[in-house]
Amino acid sequence: MVVTPKQLEQRVTQKVSQEADMLEKKIDEMLEKEIMSRGSTEIPIWIDANFSSVTPYTVKLVIEKYKASGWDVKFHSDQRDGDSYEFKVKQYSHPQGGAYDR
Repeated sequence: MVVTPKQLEQRVTQKVSQEADMLEKKIDEMLEKEIMSRGSTEIPIWIDANFSSVTPYTVKLVIEKYKASGWDVKFHSDQRDGDSYEFKVKQYSHPQGGAYDR
């Protein structure tokens, strides 16, 4: 059966959405585990970047969502230890010069 461009776009959109949901759940669980073991969000959290079950496009979309949600996310490439993402809580300035509300 020949697929139309519109059908293909719908399939891809659905697959990316499913992958993104799965990846978000995985990252949320990793972040929660790290924060619970430390008791703080003050220390950067490192997450292995080996998301082999999803496409690089989906990873990019999900990381952008975390950035928009208050995380400062940076990719680190390391041949010895493997690639990883560093998650830090964004610091917001207040008029009084303090850090973000907790």
